[in-house]
Amino acid sequence: MRRDRVSDRFAWVVMFSAGCWLLQGGCMGFVQRELEVLVAAEANGVLIRSSYLYDLLGPALIAFSGQWF
Repeated sequence: MRRDRVSDRFAWVVMFSAGCWLLQGGCMGFVQRELEVLVAAEANGVLIRSSYLYDLLGPALIAFSGQWF
């Protein structure tokens, strides 16, 4: 019986880890792509005001993130 509980717990840990990995990759990938588009647009003199991140974070953070891309 104890072995079953250990394997069940291991399965839950594996599933939780996989879910966290997918969530991080999906969310962080979206944010990175969105910031890259905003930084490139701002560098070309175009301001995208309809962006989700522009509404959420404002132009100050977008200008700050421009040094990373």
